[in-house]
Amino acid sequence: MEKRTLDHASDDSDHSPSNQKIAVEAGAFETLGRSELPPDPDAHLSEAEKAAIVSSICLSPSQNTDDPLLTRHPAQDKKLLWKLDLRLIPWLCLLYLISFLDRTNIGNAKLDGLQQDLHMTSGQYNAALSIFFVSYSLAEPLTNILLKRLRPSIFIPSIMTVWGIVMVTMGLVHNRQGLYTARFFLGLAEAGLFPGINYYLSCWYKRSEFGIRAAIFFSAAAVSGSFGGLLAAAIGQMSGVGGKHGWSWIFILEGLATVLVGIASFWMVYDFPDEATFLSADDRRRVLRRLKADQQSSAEHENFNMSYFWASVTDWKTWLYMVIYMGADGPLYAFSLFLPSIIAAVSTSAIDRRTHKLTSHLFSLATNPQPPNCSPCRPTPPPLS
Repeated sequence: MEKRTLDHASDDSDHSPSNQKIAVEAGAFETLGRSELPPDPDAHLSEAEKAAIVSSICLSPSQNTDDPLLTRHPAQDKKLLWKLDLRLIPWLCLLYLISFLDRTNIGNAKLDGLQQDLHMTSGQYNAALSIFFVSYSLAEPLTNILLKRLRPSIFIPSIMTVWGIVMVTMGLVHNRQGLYTARFFLGLAEAGLFPGINYYLSCWYKRSEFGIRAAIFFSAAAVSGSFGGLLAAAIGQMSGVGGKHGWSWIFILEGLATVLVGIASFWMVYDFPDEATFLSADDRRRVLRRLKADQQSSAEHENFNMSYFWASVTDWKTWLYMVIYMGADGPLYAFSLFLPSIIAAVSTSAIDRRTHKLTSHLFSLATNPQPPNCSPCRPTPPPLS
C-alpha cells in the first residue's frame, strides 16, 4: 500500500478554511503505528515555548515530558474546543429537540381529540405509542453502519427529512391502521439520530470531553417537552381549517418544520474532522492528533468489520448498559407520552394543563444530573500493544 502523508501548512499564519481533506483516504492512518501520531502542527514552537507549555500542564504519575500530548498549547486547545462547540453542539441539540418533539407530540394530539376522531380504544392508542419503539429498536443497531458508509452530512439530514414527511402523513390519517403505519415508519426513520450523533461526537472529542457534551445534547429532550405543549395548544386552535382537526395540524405543521430543518442540515451538519471546511488545515491536524493521542479508533478511519459487531454483542458490558438505559428511558417516555393525559385528568383548564406541563419539564431540565467533570490530570489510557 502506498504510504500517504499529511501536508504541512507552508505558512503558519495562514488559517483560512480549506476544502482540501486532510488524510481523507480510507486507511491513511493505518500507515502509522497504533502509538504514532500524525505530524504536529505546533512543531514550529521553540524549546523554550514547549517548556513553558509543559510546566503549565499538571502531570499524572504515568505521564512524562516526552508525552506527545504535552507538545500542545493549552490556549490553542481551548480555542479549538470553543470553535467545535459553537459549530457542532447547538445545531445537533436542535435536531434532537425536534426528534423528541415529533415522537412525543402524539400525547398532546390526544388532548385535541385524536383518540375519539380515529375511534380508538385506550388499548389501541397505547399500541400506537408502542409500535414506534418496535421499528426504532430494530433499526437502531444498523444505523451507525449506514452512517459510516454514507457521510454524516448526507445520512443525518436525509433521515430527518424522511421522518418529517412521515409526520406530515400522520396528520392525514383517517383510521388507526394509518396511524399505526405512520408511527412504525417514524420509528424507522428516527432510529439513526441518537446513536448516530453520539458516534459522530466521539469522532470530534476526546473521551474526557465527550460526557458533558452528550449530556447537553440529551437535555434537548427536556427542552422539547417544556414548550411542546404550548406549541400544540397554539396549533390546536386551527381546528376546522381546511377541514382538518386540530391534532392533524399539530402533525402537519411540526412535520413541515422538520422537513425544512432537515433540508437546512445538508449545509449545517459537517462530516468528519479531516473534511471539516470550517477548520483550518492546522486545526484539522490538531483534532486528529488529539483523537489519536487519546487512543480513539475514530481517528484511524477504521473500516466496518463484523468481528467488531460480534465482539460488542458478546461483551457483558453491552447488555449491562442496555439494562441501565432501559431504566432511564422507561420513566422518560412514560413521562413524555402520558403527562398530558395525567395533567388533563386533574386540571379543568386547558391553560392550566399546558402550564403544568411546561413547569414540570423545566424542573426536570434544571435538575438533570450532569456527568462529573473529568480531570485533565486523569491517568492516560494503558499503552497500546
